Amino acid sequence: MVIELIGGVGAGKSRVLRILREEYGAAVIETDQTARELERKGQAGYQRLTEAFGEGILGADGELDREKLAEMIFSDQTVLERVNEMIHPLVWEEVYRRAEEFRGSGPQDSSLLPLLVVETALPEERKQTGNRKSADRLELWKDHERMESWELAGGRESSTDRKTPGDQKQPDVRKKPGDIYDEVWYVYTLEETRIRRLMESRGYSREKCLAVMGQQPAEEEYRALADRILDNNGDEEQLRRQIAEILAFFEKQE
Repeated sequence: MVIELIGGVGAGKSRVLRILREEYGAAVIETDQTARELERKGQAGYQRLTEAFGEGILGADGELDREKLAEMIFSDQTVLERVNEMIHPLVWEEVYRRAEEFRGSGPQDSSLLPLLVVETALPEERKQTGNRKSADRLELWKDHERMESWELAGGRESSTDRKTPGDQKQPDVRKKPGDIYDEVWYVYTLEETRIRRLMESRGYSREKCLAVMGQQPAEEEYRALADRILDNNGDEEQLRRQIAEILAFFEKQE
């Protein structure tokens, strides 16, 4: 079983990964770490970056100097867009390769449900590969919100919202052939809790927390992508119970 674990910075995905790794024997791919590996000297990402920005982004050891690259990004937002365009496709190609290897290798422990968890803050592979039409899921989520608003208004709708039956098109939210993920899990945590965690663990100011979080997908976008939502606002035991319930369901299906 291949799970994509998504959620914003400070949501607590590392806590979920630790439980899955230690208690369920899950293999884990962290996309941030995968990107770093691809940006090492001699790797494809390294080659793309140096071709685009020159050797001025390298340190004395010939490896990528992340502080220099960060300075370029800070001074010019288009640099970040270019870096993402170069690195993200490589990351997802590597993720897919490892996922296929995992599927073909068989379980290491027959007593456990074989799990591979791909952790990412930004589900950018939706744009890069089109392997799952997130726009369909997002539209379905928006339709749900519109219906709730309509019901709260006593069943009234404006002329601009009204559509004829012929205009209604039910979005196809089924997984598409070739989708490597069996499930997408979203780690949901309140904004204030995320801010507190980031201030405590990383030493961020409140302003920096909000700035970083503001660059990530909105709550509705994450929910639109998710098959399961893990509420990480409580203690670890509550989170552990949620994970156990989900995996117990899949073990019964085996």
